[in-house]
Amino acid sequence: MDTSAYFSSAKKVSFEGSYKPTNLNSDADLLVAFEDGESISIQNGCNMHFGVYTAYENGTLSIGDFFSTARSCKDNFDSSYLEALKKSDNWVRQNKDLIFKNGAKTLLSLAWQQVQSKTDDTTSSSN
Repeated sequence: MDTSAYFSSAKKVSFEGSYKPTNLNSDADLLVAFEDGESISIQNGCNMHFGVYTAYENGTLSIGDFFSTARSCKDNFDSSYLEALKKSDNWVRQNKDLIFKNGAKTLLSLAWQQVQSKTDDTTSSSN
């Protein structure tokens, strides 16, 4: 089935921000970040994964292959997150959170995380 006309008529959207998974495993260190309107990165405190995505306002989604580091980690839940993202073909936003689905089945729920800004800690000292 040729879907190029379907995708070309829809406007692209961006998922800028950082998110924590809420429905897979219990990897407290895992962070999913969307940047530059097309980049996705996943970090879990051990390995990092980088890929690209394209999302459209009509809810359709395409996620490409990931490039990954290959460190040996104590708990490695990465494959479940990568698999869920790669199988996703649509998305919905609930407030600031993102839900990735395949058809009607929810594969991955991501809760938006406010990134703490780094403050410029410049202090003057007197001699």
